[in-house]
Amino acid sequence: MSKLIVLGIGNGDFEQGFQSVTFQILDEGGVLTTQLRGSLPAAPEIPRLYTQWQSECNMIETRFRLMPKTNVTQHLSESDLEDVVNTLAARFNQWLRAETFLSIRNKLFKINPSEEALFIIETEEEKLQRLPWHLWEFFERYPKVEIAFSAPQFDRPSTNLFSSRTQGRLLAILGDSKGIDLEEDRIALEKLPDIEIVMLVEPTSEEFSKQLWDYRGWDILFFAGHSVTETSNQQGKIFINPEESRTISQLKHSLQKAVSSGLKLAIFNSCDGLKIAKELAELHIPYVIAMREPVPDIVAQVFLKYFLSAFSQGHPLHLAVREARKKLQSIEADFPGASGLPVLFQNPSLSPFTWQDLPGIGVESKMFNWVVMLTDTQEDLPETMGRRALYQAGKERTTEFQRGLENWLRKKGAMSEVKAIAPPTTFPVIMLKCTHKVARLIESYPGVDFVLPDGENTELIL
Repeated sequence: MSKLIVLGIGNGDFEQGFQSVTFQILDEGGVLTTQLRGSLPAAPEIPRLYTQWQSECNMIETRFRLMPKTNVTQHLSESDLEDVVNTLAARFNQWLRAETFLSIRNKLFKINPSEEALFIIETEEEKLQRLPWHLWEFFERYPKVEIAFSAPQFDRPSTNLFSSRTQGRLLAILGDSKGIDLEEDRIALEKLPDIEIVMLVEPTSEEFSKQLWDYRGWDILFFAGHSVTETSNQQGKIFINPEESRTISQLKHSLQKAVSSGLKLAIFNSCDGLKIAKELAELHIPYVIAMREPVPDIVAQVFLKYFLSAFSQGHPLHLAVREARKKLQSIEADFPGASGLPVLFQNPSLSPFTWQDLPGIGVESKMFNWVVMLTDTQEDLPETMGRRALYQAGKERTTEFQRGLENWLRKKGAMSEVKAIAPPTTFPVIMLKCTHKVARLIESYPGVDFVLPDGENTELIL
C-alpha cells in the first residue's frame, strides 16, 4: 500500500480565499503520522486564466469527443495558447507558496522523493478540481506521487470488491462516433490480458442497461464516444448511439446494480467528463477516470493506450494515470495542456487499485487447497465385507490412486506446482495444495469425478 496524502480544501472561493485547509499524511499501514491546518488566500485571476485557456483550446480546429459545434474559429495561435498555460502554471504555483499555506508546503517537500504516494484533494469546489494540479512544482519534484480527487464526505464501500468471479470482466461501450475515431480505443482494449471483454458498438439504451444488470457483474466499465455537461441542469450526458443519449442520473439504478455486483473502476474516455466523474463517484464507484475538459481525439487515444499498458503491467492505478499523463507531454506542442486533461477520482478509504486485484489475475501461480473427489473406489467390493475391511480397502485403493496421480503429474512436469498432497483419510477424497492450473489439469485424470476449492482455503493439516 502506498503512502496517502490528503489535502482537504473546505468552504470558500477564489474571490474570498479558502480559510479551512487541512492536511494529513497516512503511512503505508494507514496510520496517521501528520496533521496540519492552514488556509489559501484569494486569487480571482486563477480561474480567469483557466477559463481563457479552456475557451481558446476549444476553438482549435480538431476532432473533439464532444458533439460538433458550428461556426468554430480559432482565436489564438498554438504558441499563444502555450503562453496562457505557462502563465496559469506560474500564478498557480505562486498561490501555493502563500504564507498561510507554508507549514503544509514545507512538510510536503520533506517527503522522500523515492516514495510512492497517492495525493487526494478533498473538495466540492469544481473550480479547484479543474485546475492543472499536475503543474504544481511539488509534482514535478516527486515522480512517484499522483493526484486524485474525492468529496469531503465518503463511506467505505459496503459491497465486497473482491468478488467470487474466477476472471475479471470489462464492459466496453463504444458510443456515438460521429466525427471521431474509436478504432484505436478498441485496439487498445483488445490487447488487455487475462480479462473477459464484452464490447458493444453504438448499443441501444436497453442493451446498455441490460448489460449493467448482468448477474455475473463487471469489474471495469469503459465508455468512449461523445459526452457533454448539460448547461440547463449541470448533468453529465453520454451519447451511446447517434439517436440516443443518457444522463448519469438516468443510468443511476443500473449503475448501482453494477456496483453491488463488484464494479470497481469506470473509465470515461470522452469529452467534458468532470461532472460525469463526480456523479459516478457519488454512486460509490470506487475508482473513476475521466477527461475534465473537451478532449481532442488523438489525446484520448494516446492516453488510453499508455494508461492501459501501464495498468495491465502492474502499476497501481494512480501511477498508471501518471505514466500516461507524462506520455501526453510529447504531443503538447500541438495540444497545449493535454497532460492536464485526465482526472482520477478515488474513495480515500480504499487502497490503490491494481490489475492484480481483478479476479483470476495471477491465480495460475498461487497455491490453493483443493478437494479431489474420486469416482466410487469401492463399488466392486463384496457387500459382505465389514465396515473396517471396507475402510481399509478404500484407503488402499485411494492411496494407490494417489501414487498414480503423482506419477502422472511428474510426467506432465506439473509436480513443481504441487506443494503437498494429504494422506487419504476420507474416501473417496484426496486433499492437496496446488496451483489453479494444476487443479484444472487433474480434472482430466481418469477416475477423478470433480475438483473443488477447499472451503476457506486454509492451510493443509498434514
